[in-house]
Amino acid sequence: MLNREIGKHTLIHKQSVAFLGPAGTYSHIATKEIMQNLMRGSVRQDATEYIAVPSILDVFEKVNTGEVNLGVVPVENSIEGAVKDSMNLFLNNHVVVLKQYVLDIKHCLLSNASSIDEVKIIKAHPQALGQCKLWLAKNVPGATLMPTSSNVTTQTSSHEAIIASKDTAELYGLQVLAENISDIVDNKTLFYLITQNSNNFFTKESLVKDVNSYIQESGSATVLFLLQAPDKVGILRDVLTTFAGAGFNVSRVHSLPAGELGKYFFIIDVSIKQNADMLQGIYAELEGVCSSVGVLGIV
Repeated sequence: MLNREIGKHTLIHKQSVAFLGPAGTYSHIATKEIMQNLMRGSVRQDATEYIAVPSILDVFEKVNTGEVNLGVVPVENSIEGAVKDSMNLFLNNHVVVLKQYVLDIKHCLLSNASSIDEVKIIKAHPQALGQCKLWLAKNVPGATLMPTSSNVTTQTSSHEAIIASKDTAELYGLQVLAENISDIVDNKTLFYLITQNSNNFFTKESLVKDVNSYIQESGSATVLFLLQAPDKVGILRDVLTTFAGAGFNVSRVHSLPAGELGKYFFIIDVSIKQNADMLQGIYAELEGVCSSVGVLGIV
């Protein structure tokens, strides 16, 4: 299980981690790299069970129910922006974010076809299709684009292709018809490592201590605040002003519908390098203007 030590989390026992499968997806690649980094200081560096699931929803469900210790989900891409399949699920699941990881994305067009001219259908996750839409329109204009829950499928006919990594081609014996097909070469995806919030990680009372520990360890900390904002003129301005007044940098704001027009949740990433002691007062100020305040994670 995860042990909490001075505001960071160390792995000491065998871990089970769920990811969007099947094997060979970018989520799989990111998961392996995250776990290798985390287990480097552990006495059990190879003690990780990787569990592929068919959807991002399944990752959250397995983590939320405790069926697995950990999960890895994509949350933002440098071309297509937020991964809504992931972000919306943070509202209805009792999970917290332990780590973030950025993976370079090198999309390739893979198929059993011998040439790109034979491809009539291209299957991929909507994010991947969006990241390559200009290239696809130019190079395979007549192909039907078919959104799927994952970039990788193990059943590809001679007239079908998928968008995935070069490693996937080797894993499933597919031909690489084209490499580096992203519309922007510097394509990156941000992933979160999540776990069940059964141990009440990142509480209001421990926030200052946790953030100071992260700053001492890494030089800075990013707090992921989860706020529910009322339907009030200037509410987001008030929230951002609260952070700015303490000298904290807001690096990302993501809005999520609260199920009623005009009402939203916000996930706000706040970068902190000093003055962490001011967080208690800021938390109290946020409670005064927001319907609810919580901490989704510290990374």
